Formats: sequence, C-alpha cells, structure tokens
Amino acid sequence: VNADSDGQVHFGGATGFLRALSVERSGGVSTGDSVRLLGRVVRDNGRPALDEVTPNVLVQGASVVIPRDATAAEAASANGGALDAALVRARNLSITDTSTNLEGHYRFWAVDGVDSVEVVLRDFLQLNTSIIRPDTILGISQATGLLNPVDDGSGSVRWQILPRGPTDLLLQTKEADIAVTVELDTLAASLGDIVEVTVVVTNNGPWRATAFEVRDTVPAALTYLSSTQTGGSYDSDTGLWSFADLDVGQADTLSVLLEVTDGTPASIPIIAEALGLTFEVDPNAGNNGASVQLGVS
Repeated sequence: VNADSDGQVHFGGATGFLRALSVERSGGVSTGDSVRLLGRVVRDNGRPALDEVTPNVLVQGASVVIPRDATAAEAASANGGALDAALVRARNLSITDTSTNLEGHYRFWAVDGVDSVEVVLRDFLQLNTSIIRPDTILGISQATGLLNPVDDGSGSVRWQILPRGPTDLLLQTKEADIAVTVELDTLAASLGDIVEVTVVVTNNGPWRATAFEVRDTVPAALTYLSSTQTGGSYDSDTGLWSFADLDVGQADTLSVLLEVTDGTPASIPIIAEALGLTFEVDPNAGNNGASVQLGVS
C-alpha cells in the first residue's frame, strides 16, 4: 500500500500498481499491509482503476507475500476478475512473440501449452533479455510477478505479469522425453499378405515438445496402401510423421497398412525413430526408436 499526495491509494509497487479511488476506511490500512479489495472497475487517466473501494486487511505489515499458482489463462484474465491474488506464479512456460512495449520495456508471451500471458521485464530489473527468445532451448520454469491491468482501448481489460526482480524469472533447459514404440499385427507373412504397422509416440515430459518428426519408412519388400493417425501429419512418400507440438503425457498413434510384394524369404526390420527435437532437449535418447522383425516366407 502506498499513499499519494492527491489522497488516493496505490496498491502495488512504485512502477506497477492499481490505483484505488474513494477508499473507505482507509485509516485502517497501513503501508506494507496485505489487503483484499472490493470495488468498481473504472478508467482513470486512461488506465484501469478501482472506485468506491473497501479494503480488508488480511495481514498487517506483511513482509512476505506468497504468490498464487495460476495457469496462463488465469493470469491473463485474472480468472475473469475472480482471481484472489495480486502476486501470481506460472510454471513451465515457453517463450513466444518477443518485443518491446510503448515504454521500451522488454516483453514476451509465455505459453503453458494451453494459453498465454504477457510478461513484461521492466528496464530497472537489468535482466539479460538476449537469451529470452523463442528460438532457444530455454524456457521459463517459473514466472512470478504482480498482476497489472492493461486497458486495450475498447473498455476491456487484460492482465500482464510484472516480475519484481531477477529471482522472479527462473530459466530452465526445456526437456521433453520422446518415446517411440512399434508393433506388427503379425510377425510372419507371405506374398500378397497385408500387415498393419502401429507406431506410438509419447511425450513423457516434463516440457511440451514442438516441431519434431518421427521417421517410419516402408521397406522395399512392402508396398504402402494407407495410413491413419491420431495426431500430426504423415507423408507416405518420405515416411516422415511430423508434429507441430505434443503435450506432456500425450500419446499419438500412426497405423500403416502394407502389402507384401516381394515373397523372397527374409527377415525384414520395421523401424520407427524420432529424428530429434528443435527447441527442446531429449534427456533419454535410448527410447527414441524401436523396431520389430517381419518374417516373410
């Protein structure tokens, strides 16, 4: 809580705050208190503010504020205005759309795999923003900060996270454990038989995997007939199964029907393998590929 010379009260820091107008029982609120506010949203000098405010003191002289864990969607909308927190913490965020705002502060959109929230790194934090980019293997393991309202000019308000210091933004190498398995509906076939190959790719996390491929090429002794997949896109000409992203815990399946067109007796390997991640690191390369043998007689 900060007092102003015009008799108004600011809730928050010196560079990121919510202005409160017509504060009732303001005599019972002191600097450093943790408070809950009840008021009416208005616009004051072009910025969102609260009018007819009733503050309720939760903790007097609070020295440590515990952040509220929130998803990107909850932070960006303050949970539809119902989020009971001024200080929030979002986790496991990818970085997109970096730029500077009108005040020249560095900003980016933090994505948790479902939604995104704007994070603004103000100049006084003196953070090395050169590594906070979408084209690196670094992500944000934790982003803690004040919720700051922004009027988009149409009367609606969105919210951004304002970290208070260098320790509020924790960087981490994005790791995504991609596991690949392959199965056949039969291990023995003859000329003219149709076999089904089933490939399953799973992201064991802890991060969402983006922009990667799995190769499942058709051996020369077999001819491609058709395929279906639950996610991604499969190119039968190249044998590449491409993914824009795969969430943590998600598993997608590719089923390919093949005809045996060479009856020469042989043991034919059916191989599927992940070709590597673009913006993440796979901590377990041992499960990136799998193979089975089809016996032709």
